[in-house]
Amino acid sequence: AVVARALPAAPGADPFAASYSSGAAAVDGAAAVDSADDGLRCEAPKAFLDDGEPFEACAEGLVILGGGVCSTRCAYGYGPTVHQLRCRADGQLHPPTFQCEPCAPDVKGWPWYRFVPTKLRGAGMTGVQLNELVFRYKGKGVSFTKADASVPEGVSAPGSEPQRAVDGNSQTGWSDESGSLRPLVLKFHCPVAFDQYTFFTASDDPRRDPVRWRLDGSNDRGSSWASIHEVLSDHPTTHERFRVLETWFRVPACLYNTAPNTLQVCRSTDELVRRGLAHPETP
Repeated sequence: AVVARALPAAPGADPFAASYSSGAAAVDGAAAVDSADDGLRCEAPKAFLDDGEPFEACAEGLVILGGGVCSTRCAYGYGPTVHQLRCRADGQLHPPTFQCEPCAPDVKGWPWYRFVPTKLRGAGMTGVQLNELVFRYKGKGVSFTKADASVPEGVSAPGSEPQRAVDGNSQTGWSDESGSLRPLVLKFHCPVAFDQYTFFTASDDPRRDPVRWRLDGSNDRGSSWASIHEVLSDHPTTHERFRVLETWFRVPACLYNTAPNTLQVCRSTDELVRRGLAHPETP
């Protein structure tokens, strides 16, 4: 195996979150695993930090179903050279290994995001729900395949877990039953650029739809958060179910300027950053 050189993690920290000091992936080749029900499965590659501590190299776990994929994972600050390994019919992953390389230094954005609902449609409602959070950048959708979704101290029924909000399927969704308006936290390994976002409504009770919220970003693993966009007054979130909002929310928010042809145009992000009206990380 090639052993990755990792900086020591803080006491009690998840070793998966430790940062590499080299770009090598701590990966052994995968092996076939016998299955009593539907044939061969693939064993996930074995990954280790330099102190011998293992971490899961596949988001799907230690065993990949035949025909399925391993969504590769790296430590914070590093990204995989291959995003998916496919479990073939011969019980082997293809390709069998991958490497973790430092995040590109010139990509703007934040590696961690959180969607913070601050008010739901129904008076006194606290159980937030939505089916899909969607980002796009320069008109193209942003993949959440590499994001880990969680809700600190949240409570979700089976089939309504946080990851359902970013699984690329508008027919599945996340709901929280904890009794509080808890944030949906998305953790990428590297900064991810976007300039617009929206979401799909959930399958049932419209009273649980967000009508006010805030979107934050963090570049220090959640120690501090920058407010990227906030809806301060009730948004007319559609009552229709499984429906995307008609509004794409621009990041940064558009501050208009009058062009020579008298049309109103949005000021550039660079200008907003220079004037302190947008965060330096803003794409």
